[in-house]
Amino acid sequence: MRISAAPDLDLDFATIDHPAIDLRASQGQLTALIAVADAQLAAAATPDVAAGWAVAAVLLRVATGTTVRSQAPALRILGSWMRGDPARQSMFWFVASETTSTALPDLAAALLDADPASVAAVWLGGQLTTGDVQEGILRSLVGSPDPGVRQHCFELLGQHRRLVPPGSIPRPRLPGDALAGMLRAGATDPVSKIRERAIAAAFGMGVVAQIRPEVVACTEDPVMDTRQYALVALGTLDDTDSLELLRRKLTTGADPEIASAISALARRPDGVDHVLALAGDSRPWVQDELVAAVARVSAPLDEDRLAALAARLTHPGLAEAIEAHRRRVAPGGREYGPDGVAVVVRASASANAR
Repeated sequence: MRISAAPDLDLDFATIDHPAIDLRASQGQLTALIAVADAQLAAAATPDVAAGWAVAAVLLRVATGTTVRSQAPALRILGSWMRGDPARQSMFWFVASETTSTALPDLAAALLDADPASVAAVWLGGQLTTGDVQEGILRSLVGSPDPGVRQHCFELLGQHRRLVPPGSIPRPRLPGDALAGMLRAGATDPVSKIRERAIAAAFGMGVVAQIRPEVVACTEDPVMDTRQYALVALGTLDDTDSLELLRRKLTTGADPEIASAISALARRPDGVDHVLALAGDSRPWVQDELVAAVARVSAPLDEDRLAALAARLTHPGLAEAIEAHRRRVAPGGREYGPDGVAVVVRASASANAR
């Protein structure tokens, strides 16, 4: 059986002996085929045959403008058929969008309701569409009543990374306001892990400024992990209010907040001196955080400041950290995130190149 929507745009199911279904046929013909597909799906003897008829049943309803909300069994089979196979996912969405694009947001929401494990397939559908249809599909993800769906969505947006160097995650093919809307929804989600994942995605894409108010609000989050992510994210900004907030956390925050504030301030050219001033701090863990920040994230330090730091701080890892700093800020240097795999190759030694 072949399901076609346009020349050279079709889905083939070699295991099903049935005439081709052309989704451009008349409404009457397509409506009659819905009954055939439903009956064949109910009688399917193998998973392959069931998958073919489930795809047909769903696409025929899309083509006729019939709701798919009541088709949970077919949608679950469709989700299983697409799972882990980007080629199948792409072809399905291409065929569906060629048939009619306006029904796709409803299809995406119905698929997620029936098969919450279909997040990756729906996410890809959002990348392959544009305009209102794209935004509708993305709203089905970020607005899903299932927190697992929402979390998986932001994990995909952040490429399943924790805190990689800002700018090392490519921005998805979305209008800027659509991306900001997604991140804003994530950063204000009632589930703390989703707030954290949204902030991590914004940080990795280098777009924290687009959701600055929401990130600032998360610096007072009831969950410490989320507070820490928000504080680290402020290291990509350059406004005086966020600088003052980080300075306050440096002196009055809990230990984990202080550690995050050290990382954030070190990254900022307007904040790094506040971190260097900790060279005289008596707490060993603070000195460890200072040395790590110099090695991994701090804004470029000239040789005079590095020499001054070495004169004030006795630490077994400082010499190695200074050498790591020199390599990192040199033209073509690179910064590693906590995952140890994502890097950014700089074109210059700019303090803001991350």
